[in-house]
Amino acid sequence: MAGLECSTRVEASPQRVFDVITDLPGAAERISAIKSLEVLTDGEFGVGTRFRETRVMFGKEATEEMEVIAMVPGERYTTEAESCGCRYESVMSVVPDGDGARLTMSFDGTPLTFFGKIMSAVMWPMLKGAMRKAVGADLADIKKAAEASAG
Repeated sequence: MAGLECSTRVEASPQRVFDVITDLPGAAERISAIKSLEVLTDGEFGVGTRFRETRVMFGKEATEEMEVIAMVPGERYTTEAESCGCRYESVMSVVPDGDGARLTMSFDGTPLTFFGKIMSAVMWPMLKGAMRKAVGADLADIKKAAEASAG
């Protein structure tokens, strides 16, 4: 499955943007597609943090359990999930951009089963545009939250 990447410029410091994207308990309040988010581990956000997220995807509620598998504090983190015969990785990264920040999300999937290989080959070309739109909406919601609290 070929991945996708979307980004947006945010009028807030990179650290402020990183703080917003790692505030899991507040995610459902900031990101309109997220209906609920339950943190499954104790402690600070970092490698090993697990959470269950329910969101509306393609008009239906979908729940996935994700785990942070890599992180560079203040810069980026990677989550992983397995569903429908595929392993999915998402990377959220923040870099300085003038007096603000550039927020980027990349998403990729690897089929793990025969069913997953067939589904990714058949469905990904049709779903890629909708996924790009959904990721773009998430980034717009994060941008709004980070800019509102930057002042």
